[in-house]
This record gives sequence, structure tokens and C-alpha cells, in this order.
Amino acid sequence: MCGIAGVINTKEEYKEISKKIFKSIMISNEDRGKDSTGVLAIDRETNGFSLFKDTIPASKFMKRKKFRQVEADIWIGHARLATTGEVNVRNAHPLQRKEVFLVHNGVITNHKELGDSLNFEHEVDSEILIPIVEKKDWDLLQEVKGSANFIAWNKKENELYVERHDNPLYCLTLRDMGIVMFSSVKDVLHFVANHYSNNDEVFEFPNNMLTILDMYGRPKQDLLALKFPVEVVNNIIYPYQDGKKRKWDTFDDERYPYYNDYDDYRKNYLKDIRTKDLVDDGDDESDIFDGIENSEFCEVCGCELSREESEEGIYEWGVPLCYSCLTDLEIANETIRDGGEIDLKSEQWKKYKSILEPCI
Repeated sequence: MCGIAGVINTKEEYKEISKKIFKSIMISNEDRGKDSTGVLAIDRETNGFSLFKDTIPASKFMKRKKFRQVEADIWIGHARLATTGEVNVRNAHPLQRKEVFLVHNGVITNHKELGDSLNFEHEVDSEILIPIVEKKDWDLLQEVKGSANFIAWNKKENELYVERHDNPLYCLTLRDMGIVMFSSVKDVLHFVANHYSNNDEVFEFPNNMLTILDMYGRPKQDLLALKFPVEVVNNIIYPYQDGKKRKWDTFDDERYPYYNDYDDYRKNYLKDIRTKDLVDDGDDESDIFDGIENSEFCEVCGCELSREESEEGIYEWGVPLCYSCLTDLEIANETIRDGGEIDLKSEQWKKYKSILEPCI
């Protein structure tokens, strides 16, 4: 689970506002990935760009002096939750190879096979999308297994590419202001629409579709429908609640790779957000989340939680958990699913004993 963001501004008078909107979108996507953050800022007139990234969460990244000083017409950003490849600046998105820059949300399970077919060496699964975008090989794109949302820029062609395959991606166009935006998180776009528009509506980018845009965000052709392979996934194990007792549910399923979209689950809780903070000039890293109080702590390690972490922990395991502990428990889930054993007396797992014991 990562977060991707894009903002295309077409009018000079709204350049600063579009940057503040982008900042808010990036911070709202932070809880989809805190391993690293990256931003690509593009000047439409000169075709110049600034690319900067670091292994810190978005809320800290957006306070960096370099981000505050850069101006741009187009912003592309990424909040990474590492799945393949080490957590370092090189593997942080946006990824770049020659003239192609790309941010990706998802997990590509057959990236090694695709890399071998292209003779393309890579460390991160997302990188395999770069030669596909460079060559506009949409037939090969449809051989991707897993999930693959991306926003990409081909500097040589002066084109932007937006594609969705089985992960959340939402869009909003502020028609009067001439600003087009994309986000993995829906709520923040509703806040932007409520603040800047009375009529513009947020919509979900259609699944298994690709669009090619010019540098003003205008489609260069009709949406291209993509057909991805259906995967058969056996013996999937998910935890759920039955009163205070956690159980495991096992079933077979034939489907496209699923994603957890927590937006609908979260929206009932995000009632106190102050949309006026979207245009604040301060550097307060909380930004649109100023109205949300953090009052819960991780059940395992005791660290303070964001509301999103708490809700995801309760949703998945019945108790509030931080993302670090959630990641460990996902590993436990994978181990059990693959027929492995979890030693609850080991240093790795004993702190999770109360959570895992009812499930083994």
C-alpha cells in the first residue's frame, strides 16, 4: 500500500494554491506509506524539473526548505510503503530512468519475469513499468500480475500517463481554476472541492483504464481499456472479530488481486477536519488533520497512533496498532497462510502473543 498524488495547474494565478493543494494531498497519503517520500516538480514552459526524495514521512518532507522554495506547474508525489527493494533514496519514488519518471502504488508479483523478457535489471518491482511506459507497450502492461496504479511523465514526449489497476485512485478537476488532481485517498479531494468549488465532484478513476494527457491535463485520446489476467488465489486467511475472540476465516477465491480501500471506513470518523487549513501559509505539518486528536496508543509497543493507524489496527486485528506492528502481523499472516509455524516464545513474536494466540 503506497500513496500517489498528482496536481496539474494551468493558470499562473493559481500556482501557489495548487502547490498548497498538492501538499495537503501528500500529507493525507502519508498513512499509506511512511518509508519514504518523493516529489517531482515540473515547469511546463521550460520542460525543466526538480526531483527530490528522502526516507522520511510526507509530513516531515513537506516542511523541507527545498520543497518550500520550488515552484512548478505540475506536481507528482509518492508516499512509499516498501514491499520490494531496500528503503533508501534510490528506491524512493518518483523513479527515473532516462526521460521517464514514475510513481507506482501496488505490488507487481511477476516483475522478475517481465524484467527477464525485457532484459531490464531492476531492484524494485515498480521499476518494470518504466520501459513499458517508455515504449508505450500497453500490450505488455496487460501482462502485469498484481496491482499497478501509476502516474508517469515522459519528458521527451511531453506526455503524462495515468493508469489504474486494482488499487484506489480518485480524481478532481476544479474547472474554474483550471487545476486537475489525483490522489490515492478520496477524502482530501472532497475537502478541496468543498473549499474551492460548489459544483465540481470527486470521481473514482475507472479500473483497468489508462489515459494519456498533455502537459495541461487534457486527454490526448480516449481512455484505453486494459484487460489484466485473472488470478486464482487459494487458501486466503483473514482475521476478523467475533466479540472479543479473534478467529481465522479461510476460503478460496478467484478474482483480480484485491485492495483494501479504507476511505469508506474512515470517512465516518473524519468529521472535525478544518478545510480552511488547506490555504494556511504556516508550516504546521499536521495541515488538514489539525482537527483530529491523537489519543490512542499501540496495543503492542505503546507508541502514539494516528487515527488512521488506530482504525486500521482495529479493522484488521481488533486492537489499535501502529504500522510497524501491523507490518509484522502481516508477515505472520503470510507465514501461517503458507503453512509455516509461528513460535510465540521467540523474540520476534512473543510480544504479539495475545493477538496471535487465538488465531493459531
